[in-house]
Amino acid sequence: SVPLSRADLGAIARITPESASRALGRLRAAGAVDFGRQWTAIVDPSLLHEIATS
Repeated sequence: SVPLSRADLGAIARITPESASRALGRLRAAGAVDFGRQWTAIVDPSLLHEIATS
């Protein structure tokens, strides 16, 4: 778990906060991550890796 908001992650990835939110929403639906107002957690690292490399 890291203390980063969706806006922070969007800035790191150089995408809009809205795009970051949509991407995280898809990752949450897949069961790879979870997030709240000011935090993001990787729930299933192997699944996240699988999604990232597919």
